[in-house]
Amino acid sequence: MKQTIKAAYDRSLPDEAHRAALYARVLQTAQARSKKSPAGRLIRRIALAAAITALLAALSMAGYAAYQRWILPVPETYVPNESGGIYAVQDRIVYDKSEWTDEAHSPADEEQSADAALLARALEILEQAGVETVSPEHMTLTRQDNLYWGREEAEITIPQPDDRTISVKFDAQSGVFLGMSGIQWVLSDTSACQTKEEADTLAERYYHALPVEQGYVLRHVEQYDDQYWSYDFCREAAPGIYSAYECVRIAINPVSGALNGVNVFYVPLLDDHAPEDEALTQEQAQAAALACPELHLDGYRLREAEITVGLPNWIFTPYEAANTKISGVTRLCWSLVYDRPDSEFADEVHVLVDLYTGQILGGDQV
Repeated sequence: MKQTIKAAYDRSLPDEAHRAALYARVLQTAQARSKKSPAGRLIRRIALAAAITALLAALSMAGYAAYQRWILPVPETYVPNESGGIYAVQDRIVYDKSEWTDEAHSPADEEQSADAALLARALEILEQAGVETVSPEHMTLTRQDNLYWGREEAEITIPQPDDRTISVKFDAQSGVFLGMSGIQWVLSDTSACQTKEEADTLAERYYHALPVEQGYVLRHVEQYDDQYWSYDFCREAAPGIYSAYECVRIAINPVSGALNGVNVFYVPLLDDHAPEDEALTQEQAQAAALACPELHLDGYRLREAEITVGLPNWIFTPYEAANTKISGVTRLCWSLVYDRPDSEFADEVHVLVDLYTGQILGGDQV
């Protein structure tokens, strides 16, 4: 974090050429206007140099303040692929077993070396997960741009004897494990769950056994059917406030006791408010929503209000557009849910209001 702040601080300074030009222009103007003695001109030069130093310091502090006071940026957009989807495949290579085993010679180039490292990491994770086929004859590595998330992903797929395909996915640049599917991992001494409490305990065991960020807290369970339950383990981003965007989502089968899939989300919280900044009250957040020209809340009533971690999406802002890339950070927000009580159909508006700046960051509408 210190390096990030320092980098932002340094970027806020004028570069050397601009500082020199600023200094020269000020001196040139002063010399043209000065009719005083040489001693007077020297004193004036010293005073001007001090003023320039103070000006540069003020500029740098203004840049630092701008870094501290985050505001909603203009969004980046993406062009969907030919099918209207969010993935653009760069490359797909089938690797034989000899290309990632210890007996193999060193890869010929840097890209192949990076691929070999990803393949080895995928096998390591699968072995840790108790997958039986950890030494397949071949694996396919697909590099693709996730246009929505604005990142390159590497997906390794491995065929199984029972016609299943196991998939392991990474962030290709950072190497962060993003999840896996197609597995049927059953921990030792595991049996069918007879109660929800047993299923919750089993989900906790799988979470702690996975190569994911630890220390998260179970916050949500979705029971899709008797054999597919989804569990969200989330980071406590602030006291009593949990982020669904720094989250490990795992799916288990309570009947067989197996883990069926994993998804990892990691959008960090940017909480840059100063100690003297006061959080908005609920009334102030409501006033900001009612004052937003892109929101039309006549006839709606406030149904829910809570402080949460929100992901900006630019809905209800002047920047709203189709196909916007996801925000790189989350923010502490007031989450306001309005509905229309006399509507024949579901009519709901969800608004995110930045907890400290009062900006509308997005939302949703049903």
